[in-house]
Amino acid sequence: MIGLLQGLDLPTDLHFDAEKIYTAVRHDKKKLGDRLFFVFLDGIGSARVEKIHFTELNAFIQDHFSP
Repeated sequence: MIGLLQGLDLPTDLHFDAEKIYTAVRHDKKKLGDRLFFVFLDGIGSARVEKIHFTELNAFIQDHFSP
């Protein structure tokens, strides 16, 4: 997969500041209290909405975007 992305001159890694991501997410219009609504696509014409707690979201962001 990496070779394919590189062959298409597409990025193969992410360099984002975890704190900036978390701050931006806290201002998302889908926020309600201490939760954020995410829409997940299960397939064509099939979606589901889940509420994600900010603590869980922040843990994910820190795991994937912190150096």
